[in-house]
Amino acid sequence: MTKQDKSKEQNMDKLTQLRQQVTELKSLRAEHLKTEKELRQSLEQFQTLVETAPMVICKSDLNARATYVNKKFEEITQYSREEILGKNWTKFGLFPEGILKQLLKRVTDKLMGKQASPLEVKFKRRDGEWRWVSGIGELIKEQGKTVGFQVVAYDITERKKTEEALLMYKRIISTTKDLMSFIDRDYIYQAVNEANCKAHGKSSEDIIGYSVSELWGKEVFEKEIRNRLDRCLNGEELHYTKWINYPVLGKRYMDVTYYPSLDSNAVVSGAVICSRDITEHRHAEAETKTSYDKLQKALDGTVKAMNMISEMRDPYTAGHQRRVARLACAIAQEIGFSEDRITGLRLAALIHDIGKIRVPAEILTHPDGLSDSELNIVKLHPQIGHDVLNNIEFPWPIAQIVLQHHERIDGSGYPEGRSGEEIIPEAKILGVADVVEAMASHRPYRPALGLAKSLDEISKNKGKLYDPQIVDACLLLFNKKGFTLE
Repeated sequence: MTKQDKSKEQNMDKLTQLRQQVTELKSLRAEHLKTEKELRQSLEQFQTLVETAPMVICKSDLNARATYVNKKFEEITQYSREEILGKNWTKFGLFPEGILKQLLKRVTDKLMGKQASPLEVKFKRRDGEWRWVSGIGELIKEQGKTVGFQVVAYDITERKKTEEALLMYKRIISTTKDLMSFIDRDYIYQAVNEANCKAHGKSSEDIIGYSVSELWGKEVFEKEIRNRLDRCLNGEELHYTKWINYPVLGKRYMDVTYYPSLDSNAVVSGAVICSRDITEHRHAEAETKTSYDKLQKALDGTVKAMNMISEMRDPYTAGHQRRVARLACAIAQEIGFSEDRITGLRLAALIHDIGKIRVPAEILTHPDGLSDSELNIVKLHPQIGHDVLNNIEFPWPIAQIVLQHHERIDGSGYPEGRSGEEIIPEAKILGVADVVEAMASHRPYRPALGLAKSLDEISKNKGKLYDPQIVDACLLLFNKKGFTLE
């Protein structure tokens, strides 16, 4: 091989090597571009992931100025990143001073290389609502040098609310004097409060996990408890009061309520039973009733005595007030008065003519009728009766009933000429009953006119002198229900 050929061959080898190097460079370049693209895509995906993450992510420099916040931060605080970035956390007003000191201590501990556990803190967002987050912070380092701090936190507000509610519930349950328990569908105690344990003289460990029949005995469970539990476990809320005998408390009068307990699927999982000791209240009620009965008897006796005095003064109308009272109460019951209101009306009717004690006896027993002046004296008896009764503290408006029982709805009555709604209903009833009985009965100055004429009187003047509803009730009693004055 000539020197020229050898040189040519060497050049060809160099050209081949150069071509290989170019090919390798192109391949490396393509690989580099591919890697760069993948890195860029990964970075974009990571940024998207961070930006849309369900947790709060924020960063700050060593001067506590915010350098990054994600969308979750904006959402939970209600502040935009434009408002936050570059601001000093310690001066922004998100955290109370005490919590801010905790956060700064965590940063200091991290800078000193100390480990820190997650911290739960509350902050105030823009609308003033306090929220809770649980987060952990890490140092941000570049080339081995700490340049900032990063926090990743989760919104735990709902969890904290639930925890606080449960804590409050437990405090209430543990401190209440009511006996409380939770029984599952197998009649097993799953929870009891301290008051319940004390009533039975047992610890919670001696009750929880045991059946109702084991605690109360099979006979009591089958006869008194099981039916109520089954009804409650079928979704019914029950309430009753009864005497219950406890091992420690003894026999107590209890107000008991069974509440169905629903699980997350709205299925009854058990029964919550709350029992309140109302023994003292029961005793107080009994004492009050006894006192009330005695007082009522004394009041009835007083009214009867006044009734006797009134009728002794006017023997010709003996029994009149009692018959009027009986008819008035029947009318009141017919139109729907309560028992208590009827009681007040009865007492008023029994003494509605008490004011006649001031009317001279010769006028009351005059056989030939009364002159105008004598009639005017008689017309004073409602006012006199009112004045006699007004200073007695009855639980009903008895003095007013007596005062108004001769008033008429058109204003033609006496002593004040009241009309319509100015007359209380009891007085309107008493007025009708008084007219019916008086006309149907004998008087010194005339014989009895009879029931037919008295009923005709109230019928003709229904809506004029007498309340229509009261007249209709009175007529119904006599015409349809067989009521008699005797």
